Amino acid sequence: MTELELAVSYAEAGVKVFPCRAADEVTDDYDPETGEIIVLKAKSPLISGGFKGATTNIPLVKRMWPRFPGAMVGIPTGEQLGAWVLDVDRGWARVRVPGVGEGWVQRDAIGMVRASR
Repeated sequence: MTELELAVSYAEAGVKVFPCRAADEVTDDYDPETGEIIVLKAKSPLISGGFKGATTNIPLVKRMWPRFPGAMVGIPTGEQLGAWVLDVDRGWARVRVPGVGEGWVQRDAIGMVRASR
């Protein structure tokens, strides 16, 4: 399944989608305050409205992916989707989940997540 086909399938299911970067993108621009080269981070939206520009409009989805070849399918998470995502890098992280509490999670070398309270 291509990224376009995946995006259309989500849109058909009523899940809003947007194209996002598959990898960091180094620009020719510099931060005026620090002088550092501006890098657009992987997974950041490729559309001007950001994740708020996500849509279920299938004709629009079919126009977006050819405009951004190689784009990944982004889905706004949180309250509007009814799902929250926790992306834990390798190592321990302290997390707070509303209505559940606080705790520590660990991701090991093979991606297994362990939790401890």
